[in-house]
Amino acid sequence: MPSIFVFHRCATRLLPSATALLWLVIISAAAPGQEEVENVVGERDKYYARSHRAVHENHMLSPRARGLGGTYAAIVNGTAGVIENPAGLGAQTDRQVLSYLGVDSLEDGDNCGHWLVIGAGGSFNLNACMPETWIRENVGNQTVGFFIHHSGIEWDNAGELASDLDGLVMAYGRSFRNGKAFGGVAIGIFEGDWSDDRHLVDRNYSRWEFKAGGIYRATSRMAFGGHILMALGDIANDATYLNWDGDVAHFEMRGGAAYELTARTLVAADISHGWWKGDLEDSGDRKVEENHDVWRLSAGLEHIVIPSRLTARGGIYYTHDDYQYASGGDARSVEDAYFGAAGGLSWYRDEIEIGYTLDLRDTGEMGNYFTFGYNW
Repeated sequence: MPSIFVFHRCATRLLPSATALLWLVIISAAAPGQEEVENVVGERDKYYARSHRAVHENHMLSPRARGLGGTYAAIVNGTAGVIENPAGLGAQTDRQVLSYLGVDSLEDGDNCGHWLVIGAGGSFNLNACMPETWIRENVGNQTVGFFIHHSGIEWDNAGELASDLDGLVMAYGRSFRNGKAFGGVAIGIFEGDWSDDRHLVDRNYSRWEFKAGGIYRATSRMAFGGHILMALGDIANDATYLNWDGDVAHFEMRGGAAYELTARTLVAADISHGWWKGDLEDSGDRKVEENHDVWRLSAGLEHIVIPSRLTARGGIYYTHDDYQYASGGDARSVEDAYFGAAGGLSWYRDEIEIGYTLDLRDTGEMGNYFTFGYNW
């Protein structure tokens, strides 16, 4: 793949001192801290904030993006673009099958989250369906891809609090202007469930989502990218003491930039803002409102250790979720704010790709993520 962002094919030297310094910062900054999230009122609110984040937020990031602290808007390429920025599909020139497996420990060893994503994508050319005057340079590289996704979280020692999410995403991307610009769209459907066995609560959730993104390579070293996400769905809560249902909406904007310091080293940063809103009504015709306002900042560095064999990366990030809940006379505000740091390695051998990422947060959480890929 000729892209300047496919680094494992273009480096010849060992990690520079700057990369080693970044890893030192990551290790020192990522040591697990306090067991409780500050300003979260009550164990159930903390559980809900965690479950909402696992289901609606960065639950589908590829291990490469996680290793860069969640930074991907301007640098994603290949099948991972299906679930990150679909414009990255336009940079894919071969066929690829990837599986992502992740396991999170949530504040102690008995609480955990997991996710598994299997995806595939490949490039093709539509010229045969076009007039002869539509040469490849005008049509651009055409790529389609899909992901099948499953994730879950079990919160307490007895496994009585749990949530899970299943989904399917289909995406299309293409290149423009001889590979200087890329665009893509993705459509997904998701089904989720929350349960609390102690209070006999069962919450079901479904949504359709649409994502559109773009990447522009301003120079041979600099690139910009971003996407918007819009989603609509419905949610229903069945409990012994209260039933309610209604509509939900999710909107997010993300932008980022990347700069190639050398032929071997890349730095990148992202910023995103989104909100999730639920307008609900309970069995007594009482209005229930839930709102999440989420900001994220991230930055990362990636370097080729051995050309066409080994790539190292690291990143840091900050997330702030302001959660507002109102139902009759019950109104409260929950803040889920945390810092994190991550690092990872990817190893390549011919068509095979194997990767590992470690993600540490100051809430005491720790995630381990694995990549298995095949390109041909």
